[in-house]
Amino acid sequence: MSQLASSTRQLGLLALVLVCVSLASSGCLRSTTFNCDDNSDCGGGGTCEVAEGGYCSFSDPSCTVSMRRFGDHSGAKSNQCVGETGGVDGGIDSPMGDGGIDAPPTGCKGNYMALANSGPRGHKYRLLPNNGTWVQQRDACAADQAFLAFPDGAALADAQAELAALTTLAGNGVWIGVTDQLAEGTYRTSLNMPASAITLMLLVGSGGNSNGQDCLAGTGMTLTDEDCNGDRKAVCECVP
Repeated sequence: MSQLASSTRQLGLLALVLVCVSLASSGCLRSTTFNCDDNSDCGGGGTCEVAEGGYCSFSDPSCTVSMRRFGDHSGAKSNQCVGETGGVDGGIDSPMGDGGIDAPPTGCKGNYMALANSGPRGHKYRLLPNNGTWVQQRDACAADQAFLAFPDGAALADAQAELAALTTLAGNGVWIGVTDQLAEGTYRTSLNMPASAITLMLLVGSGGNSNGQDCLAGTGMTLTDEDCNGDRKAVCECVP
């Protein structure tokens, strides 16, 4: 009888283990996902990507768009490059649809050039010949197999350097590939990805307003909300 009882207990323990494995997300195993509120939660020079779910990212030069990669405990985005987590889903919608490009086109045409002192991302750029609205300039860049330029990087200094290079090329007031036209205060890039915490550090003021100023323009090393129908210069950007 004792042997039968022992076997029964062993079967019970085995069943419990199997239940814990199948229901790990319900509490038998602890979640390995970590959410941050600000950069101080990430430590070690990490950046809290609040717009991308509150996950920590860290410097990684192999990430060609942002130069930052999500950490190990970032849920479905773990170890993916910031701003490169989606695929291309059929072009840019007009005027500000939620389809659009989710990953940067790769390769640059021969008329694109590197800009001096533009930071470590190594991208190339081309000044568009005509002024236009934000949507017109975004679409012109997309038609050229590029995207409306925006500053980013692994650190604030990188983004500041890139923005300064863009304004040197095009002049102050140049359109920047970031907008909150779809949802006030929620900024997305011309690649239809959430704008990074680094990029938004350049924004003057808290951002978000009710007066129709939903597209960003660059002056010096700062960004401001402007009327998307304004007539401005723009720069296209590509990843070699």
